[in-house]
Amino acid sequence: MHFWDMGWQHDAMASGWFLIALVAVIVVFIWRGGVTRTPAPESPKDIVKRRYAAGEIDQQTYKRMLVELSK
Repeated sequence: MHFWDMGWQHDAMASGWFLIALVAVIVVFIWRGGVTRTPAPESPKDIVKRRYAAGEIDQQTYKRMLVELSK
């Protein structure tokens, strides 16, 4: 029997190796953390709140900025 006479058996063996490789790639992908999601960007109001909480701006500036952002 020659290599080219194997017919469907050769195709089945190649498909089996392909599936094993595919499963290995998926396992490694999941093991390494999968898709990393970037955090959503802060909204302008969140930035103002964070700056006020950190003491970068005073209460008057904070309120003025929130009013401006609400327009």
